[in-house]
Amino acid sequence: MRLNLLMGVFWLCAAVTLLVFALQGKKFAGLDPDRTYLIIAFGFVLTLYNFARWWSLRSRAAKPPDLPRKKILYGDQQEYLPEFDFDKTKKPNAGDNRNGTSD
Repeated sequence: MRLNLLMGVFWLCAAVTLLVFALQGKKFAGLDPDRTYLIIAFGFVLTLYNFARWWSLRSRAAKPPDLPRKKILYGDQQEYLPEFDFDKTKKPNAGDNRNGTSD
């Protein structure tokens, strides 16, 4: 992860150095000025790529873990719990307890 950050800084320094030489009108390593601007653009593209990779890996590592999900019960799997029944209009069948067996 740190390698992407270091490579991004390296390409940024290289591209800025070449840009300074190009704007001053100096030739850098005997390169044609048109080719120098192409290399500068490529350096900035590599800079953006490495910073984007570093940022995506950093944000993925900082993501909090998922919260546990509520178990969904269907049909006859639902269990009546009178201590959580806040609507007293519903009544369980007489003689049924929490385990589904009769007393």
